[in-house]
Amino acid sequence: MQKILLSVLLSVFFCHQAFAQMSVHPVDSVQNPLADSLVRTLAGYGVSIFNVKSNIRAGGKSIGSFRNSGAAFPFTKGLVMSTGIIDSIPRPNRLSPASTKISFADSLAGCSEGRWLLQPILNRQNNNGLMQKATEMSTIRFDLVPASDSLKFRYIFASEEYPEFVCSQFNDLFGFFIKGPGIQGDSIYLGTSMEGFQNMAQIPDSKLPVTINTVNSGLSGTNGINPNCQFSPQGISAYKANENLSSGLFQQLAFDGLTKSLTAKAKVQPCEVYSLVLVISDVGDRIYDSGVFLENGSMVSGKFEAKLSNPDPQLGDTLTGCYPRTLKFQRCPNNMDRWVIHLVKEGTALPNVDYKRKMPSGAWAPVPDSLVLQPGQAEDSLILEAIGDGFENKTLRIRYLDVTQPFVNGQANYADQNTQLILRPKSSKPEDSSSICWNQTNQISFSGPLLPNAIYLWKELRQGQLENSAQLSCAACPNPHVQMDTTDRVFILKTTHQNTSCLQFDTVRVTARKFLLPVFLTEGINLSLLKREVGYSYRWTLNGIPFGTDSTLQIPWHANDQVSLRVESPNGCEATLENEEIFTGKAEIESENGLSIYPNPAKDKVTIRLPKSGIHVFEVFDFSGKILLSQTIEKMEHISLDAFEPGLYVVKIKDSSGKSVISRLSVER
Repeated sequence: MQKILLSVLLSVFFCHQAFAQMSVHPVDSVQNPLADSLVRTLAGYGVSIFNVKSNIRAGGKSIGSFRNSGAAFPFTKGLVMSTGIIDSIPRPNRLSPASTKISFADSLAGCSEGRWLLQPILNRQNNNGLMQKATEMSTIRFDLVPASDSLKFRYIFASEEYPEFVCSQFNDLFGFFIKGPGIQGDSIYLGTSMEGFQNMAQIPDSKLPVTINTVNSGLSGTNGINPNCQFSPQGISAYKANENLSSGLFQQLAFDGLTKSLTAKAKVQPCEVYSLVLVISDVGDRIYDSGVFLENGSMVSGKFEAKLSNPDPQLGDTLTGCYPRTLKFQRCPNNMDRWVIHLVKEGTALPNVDYKRKMPSGAWAPVPDSLVLQPGQAEDSLILEAIGDGFENKTLRIRYLDVTQPFVNGQANYADQNTQLILRPKSSKPEDSSSICWNQTNQISFSGPLLPNAIYLWKELRQGQLENSAQLSCAACPNPHVQMDTTDRVFILKTTHQNTSCLQFDTVRVTARKFLLPVFLTEGINLSLLKREVGYSYRWTLNGIPFGTDSTLQIPWHANDQVSLRVESPNGCEATLENEEIFTGKAEIESENGLSIYPNPAKDKVTIRLPKSGIHVFEVFDFSGKILLSQTIEKMEHISLDAFEPGLYVVKIKDSSGKSVISRLSVER
C-alpha cells in the first residue's frame, strides 16, 4: 500500500513538474488561430509571412503552440506539429507509449503537397523491398518574403518510434520544403508536380533528410534491420536519447528520443516571394507519435545591419557639427510586419548633450531608443549631428537588439551588431596647445580627419589684432608648419563650410621651448665650442665616426671633412648640426676674407666688421623671404635691432664683387 501511495504521489509531482516546464495549446479559431498566433510568430528579423494554409481544421489537435520553462529544452516557445494529438507530448516518459491518432474529421481536402513531398523521400530510402508509406500527416503551407540572401530557422524533431523501430518500415519523417526564385529543387521531384521544391530539413554537413532511420544512436532497434538505415557520424551526433530518468527531458517530454537543436537553411533572393511547406507524417501505420518543434522568432533572413547612408572617405567614422551622419534602416517594400528596432547608446558622448537627432525639417529632436517601421514602410533613418562647444573627442557606440537571438538567459541581447563613431562637437579642432623648440619647425596638426568642402584660413593674433604671419608655411593650409623663433605665438583658425551656414574659430597657442644652439670657434684647423649650456649634451661625429662627447674637445677639421654635432637639451629639444650650420653659427660669423657678425644671438644691436674698407650691402629677411632691412655699410657698423621683434632671421652681407655671407641671426629681449 505504501509503494502504491508513493507511486501515486510521484506521478502527481512529475505531472505538475512537466506541465510547469512545458505546455501545449492546440490551434483555435478564436484564441489561438493558426495564421496569426502560430505561423507568423515564427518570423524574426527579415521575414514576412502571409497566405497561411493547413490541412488541419481550426479545432484540430495535431498543430499548436508550446511554451517551455525548463533548461533542458533549448526553445522557450514556438509551434509544434505532431502525427498525433499534441496534448500527449508534455508528460513524463513512462512505460505507456505516446500513441494517438489524428481524427480524419480534422483533415481538409487540398494542401496535399505534404504527401507528394514526403513519399519520394521514403521511396528513395526503401531497401530490401521494404515498403514505406506516409500515412498520417500534419501540413502547413505559407508564403514568405526574405529581406536578405539567406533564410534559416531552428527546430527539433522527436519521436516515440525511438529506439525500438530504428531501421524499420515505421520510418516517421518530416520536411521543410521551399520553392521560389534561385532555389534548385531536389532531383527526386523532377518531372512531378512538386518539381522545384527543396528540402531544408537536412542533417548538418550532409544531404540526408531527418528521419528515424537517419538520425539515431547508430544501433538498429529491436524491430529494425541494419540495411534499412543510413547511419552517418552526423546523424549519430545529432541524436539525443530520452529513455530513462538520467535524461534531462524524461520528466518533461513523452518521446523516447529527439534531435539536438538543428537549423534549416536555404539560399534565397532578397525581396522575392517564396512558398514553404511544413509537413510531418507517420510512416507504415498510424501509431507511435512523432513531433517537430519550431522556435518562435528563429526564422530570419540575414543578420541585422544598420549602415551609414552617407559615408565619406574624409570623415570616416566621424560625427561632427555641420556634417550630420545618417543611419538608414531598410527592408523589402512589400513587408507587412511591424518592426521595432531597439538600440542602446554607449560611450563618453551623451545623447541630447553632445549630439541630437536632426529631423528632415532641420530641427533638432531628442535621440530615440527605438525606430518603428510600420506595415508597408520600406525604410526609416536616424540622422545624428554633434552639438555643443566641447573640444575633446568623444566616443559613441550604438548597439542593436540581436533579432536572431533577442534574449539570452532572460536578458535582452544587444551583443550582435554595433555602429561606432568618433564625436567631434567642433567641426575643426587643431591642437589647442603646442610647443616648438627655438629655431625649429613643427606642424600644427588636427586630431581628426580633415573635413570635406571646408576652407581653412590661419592668422596670427598680435596685440589683439589678426595679422598674416611669416612664421606659417601656408596661411590657407589646414595643417601648416610653424617656423619657431624665441617668442610664444597665438594662431587663430577660421573654418568655413561650403553649402552650410557653419563658421568656427579655433585657437592654438604655440609655446617657444628654449633651445640654445652652440656657438663655435675656429682657430686654424681646430673647431671647438665657444659657448656651452649647462645640462646640454654634445656628441661630435667626424666623417661619420663618433669623435667624443667632451664639450671642451677641439676637432681637427680640414676643408673636405664632414663634421656634425648632436645637441640635446634637458627639456627635450634636440638637433643635429652639419657643416653648413656649424660654419655659419660661430660667435663671430667669419667669411674667408675675415668678415664677421656678432653677437649672435643679439638683443638691441648687432655689429658687422669688414676686413677692408668698401661698400657692402647688408640685408635682413624673415623666413618667408620677405626683406625687412637693406642698407649699405663700410668697414664696421653697429645696426640697431629695436624695430625687430624677437625671433629668427636670415642675414646676408654681399661685397662689391658679388661674394656674400649668409647666416641665421637670433634676436632676443
